[in-house]
Amino acid sequence: KRIGYLEDVPAFSNCNNEVESNFDSIILKNDKNIYSGMQWQCVEYARRYLIIKLGFKFGDVDGAEDIFEINTVENVDGLPDREFRSYRNGNITCNPTNLPKVHDLIIWPRTRPDIPYGHVAAVLKVDGNDIYIGEQNWSNNVWEHATYSRILKLNRTDGKCLLEDADYPILGWKRIIM
Repeated sequence: KRIGYLEDVPAFSNCNNEVESNFDSIILKNDKNIYSGMQWQCVEYARRYLIIKLGFKFGDVDGAEDIFEINTVENVDGLPDREFRSYRNGNITCNPTNLPKVHDLIIWPRTRPDIPYGHVAAVLKVDGNDIYIGEQNWSNNVWEHATYSRILKLNRTDGKCLLEDADYPILGWKRIIM
């Protein structure tokens, strides 16, 4: 079922975090079928979001945490690859060029048995220190506010940026350098 929707990128759920569908998700963009990932997973939403919004995709990963180590993204129309820059949470100087932006991906590490692959979400909106995200396979609930799933807080301590989730540590964020 559809659990959320922002512009042209819906989020879906099979309503069971424990199930791996093993079904490929394919999207049509500019008359091309493009693989976006395993249906209903967080990585599939993040990849599909970047394909639809920016026309780029990242390579295959074993888990969401592995996205943090990818250095380039591929243009789906055959244009040149782009840098996929990592910003490590808590280690980045808070200046306007380093703050999370719309279209960035937020990455959670593998930390507990309930997130054995890590997690990834897309930044949908930034309002001051509020970072609005979209994601799949987190709670499987319909997005309470329809156009975003949750709000993360950005704190600035000793000149460093720390993006916080009340329940889990955040590894950092990724950005396609255009």
